[in-house]
Amino acid sequence: MQSNKDSMIDQSIKMVCDTHKAPAVFFSEKEDRYVCFKCLVASEKLLYIDKSYKKDMDDFERIKSTTEEAIKSNGVNTTIIREWKRSIRSCLMRIKEGFNDSIDLFIRQFSDVFKNVEMSTDLLEFRGEDKRMLKQVEDLQKKYLEIQKIFSNITSSPAQKRIEYIDSIKPVMKGIERKVIDQDKYIKNQGKKLREAIDKTVSLENIDSKMELKLIKFLGKEHKKKYSTKADLQALDDTQTIFQ
Repeated sequence: MQSNKDSMIDQSIKMVCDTHKAPAVFFSEKEDRYVCFKCLVASEKLLYIDKSYKKDMDDFERIKSTTEEAIKSNGVNTTIIREWKRSIRSCLMRIKEGFNDSIDLFIRQFSDVFKNVEMSTDLLEFRGEDKRMLKQVEDLQKKYLEIQKIFSNITSSPAQKRIEYIDSIKPVMKGIERKVIDQDKYIKNQGKKLREAIDKTVSLENIDSKMELKLIKFLGKEHKKKYSTKADLQALDDTQTIFQ
């Protein structure tokens, strides 16, 4: 039995591959025949590496790993400008929110003081003056209604009695006139005094620019709370390229 097997091996050694003209010393179960080394490599899609190439292949693997690491590590360097711009834009939005909060604080503080402004020296005597002036104007409106009623009576009176009614109502009309003139003079004078007192307190002339100036000063104080030293502020001043 053993001799038959040895005989088959001997015969295989003698067999030659038709394609490569090389000894067919390998049995391929896939092809069910003896094949040469080159046929085996081709059919199995093998990559034959001789020991003499091992060092080169190790170098190739190292180069491959180096390249892979370079690709991964340098991904961050492909968006430097984009991320820089994004960071600056995000910073501006944070500053906007911070300034909005500071402006709200400024308005609240101003409102807390302003709601009691009538207690100031210049305005103390005018406290509640709007209501008093309104009553004066309402009284003038009542007098106007009286005048309208008189005119209505004149119109509805018979011709022969109209003259008598006009003569009788003259003192009333003159009295209304005196009161209207006095009240009108008082309201106008009081309004003038009130406006002068208001101008001394908070004048509406150039109010926008004055409020903006106060707000800027307030924001400056809030800013200095974050950056206390002059050196800190100088170190931050590196935006000349954008803001000339």
